[in-house]
Amino acid sequence: EKSVLPDTLTTVSQAEGKIASSMIAKGETILAHHLISENEEDMYVSRKVKEGYRAVSIGVNFNQSVSNLIEPEDEVDAVYSKGNKDQGTVVTVMLVENARVLAVGRKFTTPEFKKEPYAEYNSITLELKPEDALKLVNGSEQGSIHFILHKRPAMKEENTPVEKN
Repeated sequence: EKSVLPDTLTTVSQAEGKIASSMIAKGETILAHHLISENEEDMYVSRKVKEGYRAVSIGVNFNQSVSNLIEPEDEVDAVYSKGNKDQGTVVTVMLVENARVLAVGRKFTTPEFKKEPYAEYNSITLELKPEDALKLVNGSEQGSIHFILHKRPAMKEENTPVEKN
């Protein structure tokens, strides 16, 4: 016990419910600062991005963001429009479908409506395959992007989504 570092975990219960914040080799002593809670994990958008995907942010205004009603973990489609509405030459196409929202503004977590005040934002960060991220960025540079919000699955009492049948 005298040779153990002060931050060393000594029981399994000290690690339960935590996530490794760095690589831990088999047989390695686990130090408390190598583990984080799920709440701490949510503080980093980069940790939310799935393998093979990228996080990309697009600037939005009130209308493009469904009146600032899009929230983290929502699913959206991105619609691209380009042209001159005065000449009747506007072209609108579906650019990206079923994209996961990682963040709105600097907010990374789903709101707890009773605790969080409303806050406007001017960007949406999506999780996309690299080729879709390129299409979205290119579209936002050439025309305008609007987001279409999908229906969120109903929630169970313990605040987890109900499985789709």
